Amino acid sequence: MFKKNVNYLENSNDLLLDTYYSIGIWGDGPGRPFDNGYLLKRQEIDHEQKTIKLFFSSNEECIIERFHDMMVDNNRVTINRADRIIWKAYDYGKPQTKENMYIYEYNILDNGDVSVVVKSNILNRNEIIKIEKQKAFVCF
Repeated sequence: MFKKNVNYLENSNDLLLDTYYSIGIWGDGPGRPFDNGYLLKRQEIDHEQKTIKLFFSSNEECIIERFHDMMVDNNRVTINRADRIIWKAYDYGKPQTKENMYIYEYNILDNGDVSVVVKSNILNRNEIIKIEKQKAFVCF
């Protein structure tokens, strides 16, 4: 079951609500580190299913499924591996409608690479990225 509206990930008070974070997913998006700050408003974590859901102030959402090797240290979260990560966000400065939503879907492949699929009315992308020495997810 999800723990709702907690101020930290289990046994840590390092990931605080109402704090700005920069996000990295497999060394890819969203944006470059420190270009965008995302204000964390709510988090849900299910340790049995190994799923984390992070919700941000501008209605961005990050879903991390089947995560492994999560570390929380000094207000920084690092997840070494996750089978799937979904990032949902709206085109900056535009109305938050379905037409302006981006959905980035990162799936780990059997060979260790990551498939990246971006779905939106604005941009479509489907590619494989090499992830050597990249972390699945970094929030700092």
